[in-house]
Amino acid sequence: MLFKDTNVILQGAPVLAKIDSMVMKSIDGLPAGIGYICKDYQCVFLPMVSSCVELIGTPTQGGVFPLKIPVQVFAKVFGSIPVAQPDTLRNYVLTIEGGSANVLNMNQTKGLKIYPNPANGEVQIIAKSQPRIFDLTGREVIISGLNSDSGVYQFNVSDWKSGMYLVLANGTSQKLVVE
Repeated sequence: MLFKDTNVILQGAPVLAKIDSMVMKSIDGLPAGIGYICKDYQCVFLPMVSSCVELIGTPTQGGVFPLKIPVQVFAKVFGSIPVAQPDTLRNYVLTIEGGSANVLNMNQTKGLKIYPNPANGEVQIIAKSQPRIFDLTGREVIISGLNSDSGVYQFNVSDWKSGMYLVLANGTSQKLVVE
């Protein structure tokens, strides 16, 4: 659902604007084999109206895929001055696991998700805040090369000792099993 107002940049300064519509340009970051169809065939979304995009196809791989959605926002400032501004939505993540897919809105994510789990190589953690990881003795594991893309934190555990670890993020915890 598109908000009814936002801030836009007008002559270099942020100004409150009432949104008329938003046009989705594409969905970047989808895995091979997955496409999309907009509910409105022109991908035009109106404020405060439930709209959706249907993902179609058969993925060729599992994993966690941060999505970037370029849009063009059309709005009016001061009640009558039209403004068009590009933007990119970065708060959606697609997970594909065990033959099922799930799209998460990072703004609504309260917990965390770890993929794959158990793991022996690359691990992806979906969380709003940077995760902290502890071994069973309670020592924090320092993660080198922790990268984040839209709330998806990636790192490699191939040189970690096998066992169970505790992952903390967003005020919740989950176990990570390293094989």
